[in-house]
Amino acid sequence: MSRIIEFVKIRTAQLSDLEILLEWRNDFETRKNSHNTDTIDEVNHKKWLESTLANENIQLFIALFNNNQIGTVRADYNSNLDSWEISWTIAANYRGLGYGKAMVKCLTDRLKGRFRAEIKEGNTSSIKIAEFCKMSFNKKSNGILYYSNY
Repeated sequence: MSRIIEFVKIRTAQLSDLEILLEWRNDFETRKNSHNTDTIDEVNHKKWLESTLANENIQLFIALFNNNQIGTVRADYNSNLDSWEISWTIAANYRGLGYGKAMVKCLTDRLKGRFRAEIKEGNTSSIKIAEFCKMSFNKKSNGILYYSNY
């Protein structure tokens, strides 16, 4: 695991990442574990990506391992809570290998501060990632588990 963490890097997402982000977003497992389970079309995804990239309170990154794109991590800053809400998606062929933990750790190391995550009940992989990154369970509401490092 430490070897994976050492070699996983994140870079700022760009509009040119549209296709891979859309592919990851529309993946069945990703949709199953998202708040919005609908398939997203390219036109709406492009509008979302342009808006996200222009928003100074959102940090969107592509995670890389040996220059291969392995997933995405995102942090939305909430000034009222003085914390980042983080989310992540791991490319299907990199799931279950420890990359998710490494990606999210790269994000939390880079941004520092207070973090929280909303995880659908039953998503044990994401629960393990949140706990690995020093987040603790706070509460459960309507099938959503709330984790934070504060």
